[in-house]
Amino acid sequence: MLPGPGWYPDPSNPAAGQRWWDGQQWTHHAVGYGPGPGRGLDRDAEVRSANSARVALVVGAGLYALQFLVLSLVYHSFWSNFQHTMDQAQNGTTASPGLPGFQGSLLVGEGALQLASIGLLAVGIVFLVWFHRAATVARAAGLPARYSPGLAVGAWFIPFANWFMPYQAAVDLLPPGHPQRGVVGRWWVLWLGTQFVGIFVGLASLASVGLGVAIGLIGVVIAVSAAAAGREVVRIVTETHAQLLAR
Repeated sequence: MLPGPGWYPDPSNPAAGQRWWDGQQWTHHAVGYGPGPGRGLDRDAEVRSANSARVALVVGAGLYALQFLVLSLVYHSFWSNFQHTMDQAQNGTTASPGLPGFQGSLLVGEGALQLASIGLLAVGIVFLVWFHRAATVARAAGLPARYSPGLAVGAWFIPFANWFMPYQAAVDLLPPGHPQRGVVGRWWVLWLGTQFVGIFVGLASLASVGLGVAIGLIGVVIAVSAAAAGREVVRIVTETHAQLLAR
């Protein structure tokens, strides 16, 4: 029975270092013994940031859920009162009985959305702190990476490139051929879905508040699923790095 993927003494020169075995064959990825992979790293820092990231992802799912449901109500309220105001203008009526209520609901909704946005910004910062540390540890462990730790974080802020570069950087946190790399792909698809579903919530709520809420609830399911998958990615990466650096 073949051993599982991992770092093993290089069969061509065991005294020189370790080579990555992908579970089927030896790859070209190798690390020399020298000072030792990962030596000098604060390994506990990655674990601490991973624990914080896992908590932040749960909070983020709740904030996205709030955002989607508030969007469905605010957009519908805005559109309904806008139509009401236009009808009054066409009929030559100056009274606007629906406007005060509209302004109040809009202020409450906008306030909730602003608070959710601030919370999501904090969640993103916590997650990216872990992402940078994980990329740093992966590089120290000798894992091949397409981007530096700094660019791995910066890729999240590059328009259009942030649709695929962060995914590539996340996959590179695990060794080539790692059997659980597919979890990263599932998380990324769900994350993208979370980003786009807000658009559909707004459009659907223009038709009816019921449809907007229904799409919003779908968004909640996607956000919760993305958070669960993200927590799994954090766990897998952290445990894998611990195994690599323990060799």
